[in-house]
Amino acid sequence: MPEETRHIILRLDAHSISMHVPASKEPIYRRAAAALQEVYSTYRNKYARLTAEQLWLHVALHMAVNLEDDFRKKSLEPVETKLDELVSIIQNKLENTEQ
Repeated sequence: MPEETRHIILRLDAHSISMHVPASKEPIYRRAAAALQEVYSTYRNKYARLTAEQLWLHVALHMAVNLEDDFRKKSLEPVETKLDELVSIIQNKLENTEQ
């Protein structure tokens, strides 16, 4: 059975985006739109001379960098956990051999 969809309208600065989204993902779309609007407002206040198109390019780059950074951090978490475990094992062995 196909998932229920909802029609939503998201407002980003002077633009409205009308779309159909899976009902279960509506909150994600709304949070994403709010995050975009927040970053856009920050850049608009900081760089008043930029055009709207330039501001949206800054927003896109900002969000892409954050996404890439989050992805990198998450992909390294298992490695960091294993390294912490390995360091703990080595420290225990060293402490036991010193006694």
